Amino acid sequence: MNRKDLSKYSPDMVAEAIERMKMIGIIDDAINQFKNDGVVMCSEPPFGALFWLDDEQAEIAAQFEKDYEALVYLAVKSFTIDGTMISFFYVSKYREEWEEDREDLKGNYTLTYTHNFAAPDCSEIGGIDFRSVGGGVIRTA
Repeated sequence: MNRKDLSKYSPDMVAEAIERMKMIGIIDDAINQFKNDGVVMCSEPPFGALFWLDDEQAEIAAQFEKDYEALVYLAVKSFTIDGTMISFFYVSKYREEWEEDREDLKGNYTLTYTHNFAAPDCSEIGGIDFRSVGGGVIRTA
């Protein structure tokens, strides 16, 4: 199981991540694992099942956090004609963005860092649509 030391992050960022997880309907067990043990879950289609990040996924998330001074709190895997991708939900260090981020979440939209396993050079920050399902999420666009 991959765990992160949440004490390295601003307490406000951690609280914001937990609030966002509640907003989008993540099951309490996953929220508690994040809050208590620093475990980030990956939600997978078709039912939104939640799994711990594997080593490769955790390494990608950690590098993104380091590069952007962000806090990853959830990931969603998607299988596309372009290959497997994983989108990392995150809280940025810029508090002035948080209110708009929460409004976007209410509309099942959010900015993520999406890693493209087939073409890593095409990985980027961008908006995705999602929906809550089964205590997790699935990407819809």
